[in-house]
Amino acid sequence: MQSFIKERLNKDNFWNLMFFLAFFIELSLGYITPQPFGGIIFWFAIIGAILLVKYNSHLIFDKEKSEFTTSEGNKIQKAGLLFIWLLIISFFLSAGIVGLITEWVSIKSSLLEQLLFAFFFTLLPPLYCIIKNFPIAVYFKKEAWIGNGTKETYSASGKWRDNSNHNFDTRSNNQESMLTSPRYSGLSCNIHHHK
Repeated sequence: MQSFIKERLNKDNFWNLMFFLAFFIELSLGYITPQPFGGIIFWFAIIGAILLVKYNSHLIFDKEKSEFTTSEGNKIQKAGLLFIWLLIISFFLSAGIVGLITEWVSIKSSLLEQLLFAFFFTLLPPLYCIIKNFPIAVYFKKEAWIGNGTKETYSASGKWRDNSNHNFDTRSNNQESMLTSPRYSGLSCNIHHHK
């Protein structure tokens, strides 16, 4: 248990906690402040918390291996889509937790319910990252959203393929070109294709 805790005492998890604190405080101020200023503070909360961790977490992206290297030297591969799922799950868990707490304690204040929701909603994603021991800033790097930079296409068979594997307009090893051969006239890109 001590090694588990000791492994998580690092700079990356410090910035995970700072993300939680910044996001919670600013989101809470957004709830407390009268509208329309509360909405403005809400958007500053999102942007401010993201910029705080993005520029203070030292991550290096290796294009060849499609992985991030953290400040501790750990190698991780994360996709931005996981962050969306993490937010959706956090939303429903937070709503459930707040619902149970308000029913159990009989809280009648909607502001207190909103603050409890903001607390759990902003706590769960950084807590997940702390338990998994990687910086939440990974999700705010463009490489997590665009992948490894290679061009990919979706084929009709339902499989992802790299464009370098296709035989477009080349004739090597007696292979016919998909663009010019009558054999591939069923393809819309072929010159023999008739509509």
